[in-house]
This record gives sequence, C-alpha cells and structure tokens, in this order.
Amino acid sequence: MKKRYSILSICISSLLFLASCNGIDNSVTSIESDNVSATSVSTSETEESTEVVSGTSISTSETEESSEVVSEVQSEVVSETSIVTSEIEDSIVGDNSVTYEISDSQVTITGVVDDFVKDIIVPKTIEGCPVTEIQFGAFENFKSLESIELPFIGDNADVELNAHLGYIFGAPSYTDNGSYIPKSLTSVTITGGLSVGDYAFYSCSRLLSITLPDSVTSMGIASFLFCTSLTSIIIPAGVTTLGDQVFDYCSSLTSIIIPDSVISIGESAFYSCAGLTSMVIPDSITSISPSMFAGCDGLISVTISDKVTSIGDSVFWGCSSLTEMIIPEDITSLGNHLFHGCSSLTSINIPNGVFVIKDSTFEGCTGLTSIVIPDSVFSIGRYTFYGCTNLASIIIPDSVELIDLRAFDNCTSLTRVYYIGDSESWNLIDINRHDGHNDQLNSDTTYYYSESEPTGSDNYWHYVDGNIVDWEI
Repeated sequence: MKKRYSILSICISSLLFLASCNGIDNSVTSIESDNVSATSVSTSETEESTEVVSGTSISTSETEESSEVVSEVQSEVVSETSIVTSEIEDSIVGDNSVTYEISDSQVTITGVVDDFVKDIIVPKTIEGCPVTEIQFGAFENFKSLESIELPFIGDNADVELNAHLGYIFGAPSYTDNGSYIPKSLTSVTITGGLSVGDYAFYSCSRLLSITLPDSVTSMGIASFLFCTSLTSIIIPAGVTTLGDQVFDYCSSLTSIIIPDSVISIGESAFYSCAGLTSMVIPDSITSISPSMFAGCDGLISVTISDKVTSIGDSVFWGCSSLTEMIIPEDITSLGNHLFHGCSSLTSINIPNGVFVIKDSTFEGCTGLTSIVIPDSVFSIGRYTFYGCTNLASIIIPDSVELIDLRAFDNCTSLTRVYYIGDSESWNLIDINRHDGHNDQLNSDTTYYYSESEPTGSDNYWHYVDGNIVDWEI
C-alpha cells in the first residue's frame, strides 16, 4: 500500500458543489415567481385557484427534492475532502513535515514538505512500520537546516552501501559530503543502527555535535575524518572497534573518553587532533596502533594501561606539547619515530623488556636532558637520538651490540656517555661512524664503569647512593 493524495480531486469536488448549489437556487427563484403570478390572476375562480394551490404544492415538493440532492452533493464533497485530508495528514510526521511511502510494511522517507525547515526528525517507525530507507536526495537543497535526527546513516539501516551522511542530501559519494550537506547543519543525532560506516561523516566540517545511540558497536574507517568543527563526542559503551583514521583531523576535538569495551583502535585514529590535551588508554587495549596520536600538537599527557605490551610506529610523532610519558614496564616493543618531534618531552623511561630502540624513536626531542637505556637493549637504531640538542648525558649498558647510523648526530650538548662496562667491551660495539657520524661518542665523552677507584687514564664513573659520580683521576 502506498500513500497518495491529489489536490486535483479537491478542486473538482469543490467545483461540482458550487455548480450544484447555483442551479438549485435559480430553480427555487423561478418557482416562487410563477406562484405569485398564478395567485394574482383571479381569486374568484375557485378551480383555477385550486390548480394554483396544487401547482404550489408541486413546486414545494420539487424544492424539497432538490434540497435533498444538494445535501447529498455536499455530503459527498465533505466525504471526499475528508479522505484526501486524511491521506495528506497520514503522509506527514509531526511538525517537520516528513513525507513517506509505505510498501510491504516498510517505510521509505521521500522528502520534506517545507524546504526551509530548520529541524528534521525522522522517527524509527511510522504507522507501526519500521523506517528502512531514505531516498537519495530526499533532503536536497535545504538552505536553513540546523539539526537532523535519523534512525540510521545513509540510505538504509544495513549500512553496507551509501552509508555516508551526504547521501540523503544528494551526495553520490562520501567525497561529496562537504558539497551537498547544508552549510547551516550543525547537529546530527542518530537513534539506531549497529555501526557507523566507513567515511560516514567524512568532511562534515561544519558539524559541532554528533550524538550516537547505545546500540553502536563499531566505528568504521575514517568515520569522522575532517570533522574539523566537532568539539566533543561520546563513544557509546558498547563500542568494541574504532577503525583506522576514525577521528583524523578533528582539530577542534578537545576531549574524548574511550570506554573499556573498546578492544581495538586502528592506525592514525586521532591523527592531527590538535585540540586534544589528554588521553587515557583503557585496560582493554593491549597494543597501540601506528600513528594513533601523530600530529596532536596540543596533547600534554597520555596515560597508558599496564595491559599494553607494544606501541607502534610514530604513535606520538609531532606531539610537541607532550611533557612526560610513563611507559608500562611490560612493554617489549617501541616503534620507529615513536616520539619524533616531541620537543617538550623532558623525561622518559624505557622498560627493561625492550630489545631494540628503533629508528628515529627520539629524534628531535630537544627537551630531553638525560636518558637511561636498560640492559635488555642490544640495538640502537638509525637517527634514534638525532637532533636531541639538549641531551647532556646517557647511560648505555654493555648489552648493546649496535649503535647505528647517526644515532647521536647533532646531539650538541652531549658530554657524558656513561657505559656500564670497560673500554674493551665498548670497542666491541659496532658503532656506525660512516663519514664521521656518531662522532659525539668519542674518548672525551665516554665514561667506563668501575666500582673501585680506577688506575687507568680513561674516564670512569660509579654509583654513590644511587647517583652517578665521576671518578677523579
């Protein structure tokens, strides 16, 4: 069954009603005139008077019959008008004037009567039937729309195809969201569905607020990519997965809480969220994906759960406001470029389970003044501490076998390299000095460990009450 209404049927019925009423009025006027004339001809002729009276009786009867006809016509017009009005009302939901069709007990939203409406609410059900589809371009060319409430994102509840917000505004692809979604739209509320599809809100740069239902369990790839005006969002408690780039370039996002239900966060999930200042990684997360917070130059602190065992490449790359970081002791792997460009980082701990410090892990960390490398580490990668211009001292264990290309290049303040071993062990380390690199690791800066007072001419050091003390020779 499909809901239809016709303005033409109202017009035709109204014309029939007016025509009927006009004809009856003329008939009654004519009858009354004839009666007056017949009565005035002669009152002395009884038979003629009787005929006139009889004629009047006939006319009166005819008038009554005509009145009945008029009544029937009026009744038909009122009835037809009521039916049409009822159909119009049935196809409109609330004050927002949403129009729809029902077929096979499923509702398809077709549009809105008023193109200048500011708020649209699409309910989950209409006339007891579920809303399962919103037509392509159903809300196209709306100039004044400020908020919209939808039972799902895209054209249908399955969220498989056309799962981007712009579809209902006429955007053929998610890449067209920004061109078709009304510039006036700032608030979106979703009331149903199990997931937020890939690129659902891609480039919805004017949205300030997005509300999601508790039914959502996953957020797809780049769901909110380039939502540059979005200031906050609540991740529903049932969400288990955040896709790659899910909040990339949400530069106005100032806070976000990751619920304990989340067990997987994709790569670059919060890339360039410059407004974020702090973040807590819940216990449900065991690994931090590459570039998760890369480019978050407003990020000051991050709390990492003790359950985390590995941190991927470039996770904190370019986090220039990050001041300190406590890495859980169960961490066994630190990624390449992990803290690259974290210029405000003043202290860092490297867990004793880490075997390799990878390429450019601390490159450009100009705030670091000292660092301790644990005795589990056997390899220091290329450019690991490159450009750490304020790094003055470092402790290197005798477990280290390789210091790769430019690991300590441009560490202009490095004057103390405290080696936990003797000079013979130090000379066995493969230090890549190609073309004069790593020249900060020389005899003037290198100090060898000795518990007792040494007799040699090299530089030596030892611990006193847990503090490093140089031996005076």
